[in-house]
Amino acid sequence: MDVLIDMDHRTDFLRHFLHYGAGESRLPAAERRRNSLAALIAIGCNIGPQRMAVASGLRVREISDVADW
Repeated sequence: MDVLIDMDHRTDFLRHFLHYGAGESRLPAAERRRNSLAALIAIGCNIGPQRMAVASGLRVREISDVADW
């Protein structure tokens, strides 16, 4: 996780994963980035949004919205 955060600070790669549609635009940028990282890890580690939500303390909906988009 720390490596992804560090790389995002250096390269701003998460901008490609952010959705700026009507529902997501109300969230602050930090929350959109947090949700994108959680979804990226959930999919990359093949644990899915449900298990990632339990592990991270986020809501399943926050992770699934980004993963589905």
